[in-house]
Amino acid sequence: MGFEVEEIDHIAIAVSDLDAAVQAATTLLGAKLLWRHPPKERAINDGAVLDLGGMLIVLEHPLGERGIFAEFLRRRGPGIHHVGVSVTNLDAAMEDAEKCGARLVNPSLDNAVRREVLVHPKSGLGVLWQMIEWNPQIRPDRQRRRNALRDGEFVVPGLTG
Repeated sequence: MGFEVEEIDHIAIAVSDLDAAVQAATTLLGAKLLWRHPPKERAINDGAVLDLGGMLIVLEHPLGERGIFAEFLRRRGPGIHHVGVSVTNLDAAMEDAEKCGARLVNPSLDNAVRREVLVHPKSGLGVLWQMIEWNPQIRPDRQRRRNALRDGEFVVPGLTG
């Protein structure tokens, strides 16, 4: 194996009521609200990002009937949409996954902040996995990675773009 998983970067949860989900996460689980994404013009999602024991929980809320989170909620109801893991070498991770016959989707390989690919749930134990390789200059700085997410420094195909 030519790569290592460094950590769970985040867990993304699709929610039908963002306010209620933030309230539950902060009071029930003790998560700390880091920020909320205000809806942008023509946005199809809004969301909130919380810290839970050092790991990010990203609450995703569709603003209408279209988009991947709206579709997810229609089919499955609220719940975990995907798990993001930071890897040391995305090219090697993709090569190993393909050798195992895994279905990889939505590659975003040309961003200066982070590169990523999704592993389809049928290949990933029923879970949608997002493998992320952070730029080596950003990787060790958790706060810098969080700022990049907050400030929209990268686009996730199908999620943010």
